[in-house]
Amino acid sequence: MQSRVNKKYPMHRIFLAALLCSALCAAAGCPARSPAGVENITPAQFNEMLGRDGVVVIDVREPSELKTLPAVDGARNIPLGKLESRLGELDKDTSYVLTCRTGNRSTQAARIMSRNGFEKLYNLEGGMTRYRAHSVK
Repeated sequence: MQSRVNKKYPMHRIFLAALLCSALCAAAGCPARSPAGVENITPAQFNEMLGRDGVVVIDVREPSELKTLPAVDGARNIPLGKLESRLGELDKDTSYVLTCRTGNRSTQAARIMSRNGFEKLYNLEGGMTRYRAHSVK
């Protein structure tokens, strides 16, 4: 009986360590992993893409959030909760850069769009918070 308990104990420690790491990452605002076919871009890459023909920026935050941390000029605001019902407004042949406050909701938006046949998707790593901090430097 003693040896059986000892064999399980290391697995419990591994599980608890993984759970703790996940919780710490979530609390720190670590961006979620992007879905297949979605490219994460840095603020510098985002700057390069702004203003290019055929590139549309979609900010998936709620309109009230844009008052404290504005979207870039020309960005379309489609809140994440309304995105799926508004996909018909979007052209699947267009390139989209998805943004939010920290990059988590834009990753979710990328998953929704990818599942619905959109292929030219970019996610701003760290969201507008990181972009604005990068722009100040």
